[in-house]
Amino acid sequence: MIKTTTFYRNIEDPDSFQAFYDSIFQEIHQFPGIIETKVTRIYDENEDGIQLILDTLFESEAAMQRVLAKVT
Repeated sequence: MIKTTTFYRNIEDPDSFQAFYDSIFQEIHQFPGIIETKVTRIYDENEDGIQLILDTLFESEAAMQRVLAKVT
């Protein structure tokens, strides 16, 4: 299993941004090899400006590479 973590910083409209990710979660899970996705919202201000964290679990590195090849 492999996990990727993506940090989103300085988002102008965090509510709309999270709503977008919530709406595409069902589509994301249609890709073979994705086990789980999780969005964490940071409400406290921090030095790095991090507002959302997206974790994605893949079955393997090969599965991750296949998904990335489809979405890029």
